[in-house]
Amino acid sequence: MLEWSFLVGIILLLIYTALIIAREKTTYLEEAKIMRFHDLEFPIPRWWTQTEQQNSFWKFERTDTRYDWYANFQKLESHKAAAEILIHYLQQKNIKMDPSPESMVEENTAHLFKDKMLVENFSDFIRMEGTATQDEEERIYLDVVILKKENANTYYLLESRSSVLNGGVEGPYFEEALSRALYKTN
Repeated sequence: MLEWSFLVGIILLLIYTALIIAREKTTYLEEAKIMRFHDLEFPIPRWWTQTEQQNSFWKFERTDTRYDWYANFQKLESHKAAAEILIHYLQQKNIKMDPSPESMVEENTAHLFKDKMLVENFSDFIRMEGTATQDEEERIYLDVVILKKENANTYYLLESRSSVLNGGVEGPYFEEALSRALYKTN
């Protein structure tokens, strides 16, 4: 009898979790927090917890679940091209992306961002998204966007990293937050 009660309890907990996740899809934009990171403004899901905040680096995690996921927003200065910054980033983190079609590279800002001002004021852009291996053993899902502010050496490196299984949970919200980003000059 105790075993059956435990099993029923686990099933009810899973149903509750599924209902919460399903609700998030319909309420994300209504409940999002608008957060400004330097020249960019993002609608951040209310369930993302900001676990680190420095002037040029923000980190968000999902602290209400045990998801293996985080998002980083970083501003950096560089004279390198976005593709070179991406290569350095992958080498530094010891990440090897899977070949296409499991991963893809995008170099057109208009395919991701909806804000016309953002597209016009940022030039050098690269996005790499897909499955990868980190440290030769850990399978991850990675979405990295690097964009350069026009007429400056200022770059934004925006990253969502998770286990492969959790990539489909928070990844769409990360992409939506980026696609709805706004360029703010003041």
